[in-house]
Formats: sequence, C-alpha cells, structure tokens
Amino acid sequence: MSTRRSMLRIDFSDTLTATDYIATVALLLPIALLLNCWHPLNGDEGVTLTGAWNMLHGKHLYVDFFQYEAPGAYIYTWISFLLFGATYWSAKVPAIALLSGSGVAVAFVAQRLGARGPSCFGAALAWIVFASLPGIIVNHNSLSAFVAAIALASTVYACDAPDRFAPWPIAGLTTGLVPIFHQSKGLFLIASMAIPLAVIVSRKHVRATFVVALLAAMAVPLVTVCLVWSPQLLYERVVAWPSHHYLHVGPVGPLPFVAAAILFAALALPAWRSEGARSRDRAALSLVLAAQSGLLLSSISRSDVDHILFNVFPLCALAARVFDDVRAQVRRRWAVVMWSVLAVMIAWRTATNYQLSAARLAILDALRAKAITRFYAEPFVPQLYFELGADNPYPYSHVLTSMYTDDQFAATVTILERERPPFVLRNRSTVENFHYDWSNQLDRWIDEHYARVDEIGNLEILAPRAPP
Repeated sequence: MSTRRSMLRIDFSDTLTATDYIATVALLLPIALLLNCWHPLNGDEGVTLTGAWNMLHGKHLYVDFFQYEAPGAYIYTWISFLLFGATYWSAKVPAIALLSGSGVAVAFVAQRLGARGPSCFGAALAWIVFASLPGIIVNHNSLSAFVAAIALASTVYACDAPDRFAPWPIAGLTTGLVPIFHQSKGLFLIASMAIPLAVIVSRKHVRATFVVALLAAMAVPLVTVCLVWSPQLLYERVVAWPSHHYLHVGPVGPLPFVAAAILFAALALPAWRSEGARSRDRAALSLVLAAQSGLLLSSISRSDVDHILFNVFPLCALAARVFDDVRAQVRRRWAVVMWSVLAVMIAWRTATNYQLSAARLAILDALRAKAITRFYAEPFVPQLYFELGADNPYPYSHVLTSMYTDDQFAATVTILERERPPFVLRNRSTVENFHYDWSNQLDRWIDEHYARVDEIGNLEILAPRAPP
C-alpha cells in the first residue's frame, strides 16, 4: 500500500491498518455531528441532563433526588459539565465522541470477522446512523450502547492476542463499565459472553494471570461506585425498584423484537456456515453472536424500535461479514441500495432534528421572555430545569402513573403545596406512549389549584387560580 495514499481513503483490501482506522474516525465524526447537531426537547435526554445539573449544584444522586438508572450516564454528563460548563453542547460533544469511537469499534469487529475494508466502514456508518435515529444521545440507553460496542471490540481483540497481557485488563475494564451505564444491558452482555469467552480461554490456553486481570478489572467500576454509594442503596435504586416497577411503564408490542430476532437469525446462520468463518478462528464470531443475543434479551422489557436500535451494533458487524460472501455482481447492486437507504436515513434524521430543535428554541425563547424561572415541569419534561437554569426542588424528575407509586405522587403533591411555584409547565404529548392516567392525585391537585394561561406548541403554561 502506498504511503502517499490520502488519510481519508479507506483501504479496499482485506485488512484495515492504523491509518484506515484514523480515516474511519475522520469520516464518522462529521456524520455523527450532522446527525446530532440539533437539540430536540426530549424527556429521555432531559432525565440525564437534569440529573447531572442537580449533581453540579451539590445534590447527591439517589439521595437528594430519585433515579432508578445506573449512575454511569449521570457521572459522564456531570464530568462533562465540570470540564466544559453546563451547556447542551458540553454534554453532547463527549457523547458524539463516544458514539464515533463505538463506530470504530464496530469496524474493528467486522474486520475481525473477515469483512473487507469498505464493508467494515459500511458497518460502522450503519451503526452511527441506527444509533442516531432515536434522536437521543445524552442518555443511559445510548451511552451504554457506545460503551458496550467498545467493550465487545476490546474483548475480541484480547481473544485474538492470547499471549499479550495488556488487552485482557482493558477488555475487563470496558466490559465492567457497561452495567455502570445500564444495569440490565451490562448484566445480559456479560452473562451472554461468559460461556464463549470461557471456551476461548480454555482452547487458547490463556494464562491464569490474564484471566484474573480480566476479572479484577471488570470488578473495578462496580467497586468504585460502591465506594461512592452504599451497596444497599444501589441495590434498592437500580435493581429492586426497576425490577418491580419498570415492566409496567407502558408495554409495547412484540413486533420490533421479533423482527430483530428474525434478522439476527437470518444473518447468524450464513455467517457461521460461510467459507470465511470455516477458514478462520470462530472466536470473534461466537462472541459477536453471544453479545447480540444478550443485547436483544436486555431490551425485552421495553422492546420498541428505539431500544432495539441501541442494541444492534453486533448485527452491523455481522451483516458486513455476510455481505462480503455475496457474489460480486449482486454485492454491487446491494451496496447501491444500502448506501442509498443510509443516505435517506441521514437526511430524514437531520431534517427532523432541525425542525424539532426550532420548536424547542421557540419554547425556550418564549419562556425566557416571560421570565419563567421558577416552576414545576410535568409529566415528562425534566430538561426544562436544565435548559432554563432553574432550581429543581423536586426529588422526582418525572412521575409516571404506570410506574411510580401512590406514595411518590403524594410526596410530589406535598412539595408542591410547600413550594407553590408560580407556574406549572405541562406537556401532554410526552406521555402518549406510557398509558398515563391523568386522573392521578398529582394532576388532580394541579388542576384544582392552577389554570392554563398560555400555550406554546405542545407546552401548556399554568398559573395559580384566582382565589374565589
């Protein structure tokens, strides 16, 4: 390969060099930025942003305010705020960087499966697009997926280097970080990869010290968070509470999960039986198949399209391997189709984000013009506290009738009676998919004491009722 080759050209040979990975990053970053450069008003992102905003102002996660997600996304965003200031961009840019890094990880895994250079880049690009389609990037679902992709690539690399020590603790550390970002995703990922990893370790006669380093490094993130919060509190918040309540948040149909499972099976069988797999060590393939199985199972509690999309990065690498087994003439036609589909997805997501961002800015500008700085936001618009730089005295960033208890609704009413905020900001559209019951005690109290005085888009502005 010529040393004068442009840095931004992806090699069309069977392997990827360090220069090719640098080129992959250089190409993926602007695409990731384009897909995520505008900011919709999103409740899922709002939970993470407001949680980190609370932490920035001295409040303690799980103690001063309630959350049931693992702490990783909050810590990552809080550190971003500390380093770069509390702005949307300071949270978003590190998330985009992590997304781009996960794209390189997908390209690496695809290459280890035997895919050619252009197919590896196609797998990485597909993952960047799929992960951006939900329009949510600063959230535990998205950030955990990016970390999981890097963890899978690290594990595959370690198994390809059984005589080198350094890859094993790195693989352990990255894998151990996944449950710190998303508890169920991390546990399913680790459990699914445990058996194939044990088989690989045995067959390749990996040294016991390497295995110990892997396991010890995997435990480091959990031990660290247990030094910050008590194990009992962590268990109550991120294990026991969601186990009893999250399944009721709003069931979705099985179609996305079934479709993903069928696609996975349609790719897994030819990948395993392909000539490339038979001629190569199947260690990487077994890890990819196991990881994808675990990731799909981790989404079964809420298997809508968005949650499925955050878990398909092994599928992207797998598709690259299968694609390269197709006859050259057919492969060229399919390549045109797939690149066209990805281009349409990029254009659609970018245009949609722009429109939603314009609506968000209109809402925020109107609220600032009205000097609204003290309020209660409900039922699922917690990002307004962060966006408007407002204090959030409420322990719950949101309360959903299908998930939160009567006591938690009552506690929120008690705080509202004490605080008596001059405004309540209500967006009904944010809970359309959660089977929200508007006859709950919180909304009854709000409707009794507040009346709508204005409306900006989907956001209602309520003010105290005049005394009789």
